[in-house]
Amino acid sequence: MNSEMNISSGCGPENANSRIPANNSIAPAGNFLAPKRRAGAPNGNRNAWKHGRRSAARLARMREYRRILRSARAVLAEARACLAERRLEEMLRKLREAIAAQDKGTKVSGDVEIDGMHIGGHVKPANPKENRIDRRLAVNQDGKRRVVIVARERNGKTITFVTKSEAVAVPMPQERIEAGSTVYADEASHWDVLHTRYDTRRIDHSEAYGDLNGCSTNMAESFVSRLRRAELGTHHHGE
Repeated sequence: MNSEMNISSGCGPENANSRIPANNSIAPAGNFLAPKRRAGAPNGNRNAWKHGRRSAARLARMREYRRILRSARAVLAEARACLAERRLEEMLRKLREAIAAQDKGTKVSGDVEIDGMHIGGHVKPANPKENRIDRRLAVNQDGKRRVVIVARERNGKTITFVTKSEAVAVPMPQERIEAGSTVYADEASHWDVLHTRYDTRRIDHSEAYGDLNGCSTNMAESFVSRLRRAELGTHHHGE
């Protein structure tokens, strides 16, 4: 018996390149020739992939599939971004609640400075000058404006309150400032009530920001300044 077995197509002469060893071992790759591309394969032929040609209809379907995939990827990316934004908002809300819970009941004492700042409620001015309004008037505001009251110990703790106005916030510091403390405030008339409970010292900012006796609200205003920078650089209008 011959050591090699000839493989033929069933009829016709044998192809010398199609012989493989009789022990069924794999012949070198060069012994097998790839099928030749049939010349003149028509467009739209079901074997167009085999022959290396794609029909115009198939190319159009591929472009449509790719467009659909791109749209799907864009929708998924937007959904992931919205989900991440919601998760971030939830985390920040929990962080704010944790900070508020930690400061709940905290009191300040000793030399305490009080000051306030208005934040939020930005009303964009109209473009034509004749359509602009006086945004300082309450009737022309959007109701989102708030006041942050700062009570700060000199070289100590700082507590804050958020209200609609400084006048409304006057009772709040009295609950968080211990009796016997010395309170420093500006010339605003709503702080007059503090004289009934504390040794209150006032500074008129139209005349000076501090006097030789150490009466000033500079430390409270320093905290307000950093808060204002955070509003402009991070939170923008604080809306």
